[in-house]
Amino acid sequence: MIVACLRVLALLCFVALATACAGNGGVEQRVSRNPSAFYAQPPVFQDAIREGRIVSGMSRRAVELAWGRPDRAENGPEWGRWEWIGHTTAQRPAIGASSDWGWAVGTDVEMVRVVERWVEFANGGAVRWGGAGV
Repeated sequence: MIVACLRVLALLCFVALATACAGNGGVEQRVSRNPSAFYAQPPVFQDAIREGRIVSGMSRRAVELAWGRPDRAENGPEWGRWEWIGHTTAQRPAIGASSDWGWAVGTDVEMVRVVERWVEFANGGAVRWGGAGV
């Protein structure tokens, strides 16, 4: 039991560290690095970018300012789908051998990749989006 708890704790620490080190910074940081791209956007898009929201018709550049660079992108001339990937933990059944007790049945914890947010583009603008907290 203690070993399982330590595994979960180690995995959560890893996820927290990876999240802190990765990414594109916050909205303010992305805007301060790209002020000309930000001020080239219409005022309604600027407001949405500042709030980290997506608005119908936003260009890929505006979406990148609002949410950062995607982890996965499929781009065509008139369409596209961007995804931001996160990680979570999941328990799964496990069977293993133990030198003291023979075979043991329990659970194991693994890290699972999940799509946290996504945006679909058509004709140069965002048309659909979703995900956790969106």
